[in-house]
Amino acid sequence: MNKLGGYYFLFSIFYFLELGGRDITNRTYVILRRLISNHLAVSYNYLGTRQEKKAFKTSFLNKVIIRAVLSGTNATKKDV
Repeated sequence: MNKLGGYYFLFSIFYFLELGGRDITNRTYVILRRLISNHLAVSYNYLGTRQEKKAFKTSFLNKVIIRAVLSGTNATKKDV
């Protein structure tokens, strides 16, 4: 990741942390609802293997959301 990409990554994490959430499930939900419209969401699934959908797993947003949800918790990547 280049320097500019690193700044966007960190800025995004701090922004998502401000959105809050009661637990890791709720925090993930809050972030996704803020980020992704239903219209966009229907063209993705996590692995991108069905119905010619795009893989969310390899996206920049996936990395940012996981890092933001895990920040300040004892949760693991698998929990998210």
